[in-house]
Amino acid sequence: MKMNTTNNKIHAELFCTDIQNKNTERIFEKLFETSIEELLSDYDEYDEIDEEPIEIEDKGVMIGFLPETSKEPAHIEYIDLDIKSNPGNMEYLSVTLPVSFDVQIETALSSYKNLRIFYSLYDTEKPEVIVFHHENLRYELLVTEKLSISRIRVCRSENESTVNMRTYYPFGEECEILP
Repeated sequence: MKMNTTNNKIHAELFCTDIQNKNTERIFEKLFETSIEELLSDYDEYDEIDEEPIEIEDKGVMIGFLPETSKEPAHIEYIDLDIKSNPGNMEYLSVTLPVSFDVQIETALSSYKNLRIFYSLYDTEKPEVIVFHHENLRYELLVTEKLSISRIRVCRSENESTVNMRTYYPFGEECEILP
């Protein structure tokens, strides 16, 4: 599977290939300015990779890896982008999103497939998570009370109707796990 290197954006091929593939390594390094090998230097073997994602220091980027198994090589499961503290992280995306939603969310995201809006249990008028699909990728947007995007999770498009059940881990030195 050949990767598109012309636009230096997160794209679907990054999620379904062996992280030891030379082309994947090159694309990853060009995109995030670090190597996968350096990021995973605490692991002797790729079958030891933890469930917790690995943060790229000072970039507001977390990478969730799936460990190597007897059936599958280690690969990237998801990429989390901190938009609240690092609004420039929107540049990693191949989609165009508003920083905040001052119009109807459905209107702003009408060009994307499988749009789902999940509202707060306590305030059914307040969206908390917005999910949509585009070019074989699933985008999960965490939205603040002021309807601005605080975090984006990008993963391979697999499930069209529910929020990815993986835990959101906080960026930086915080130690609590996000809901």
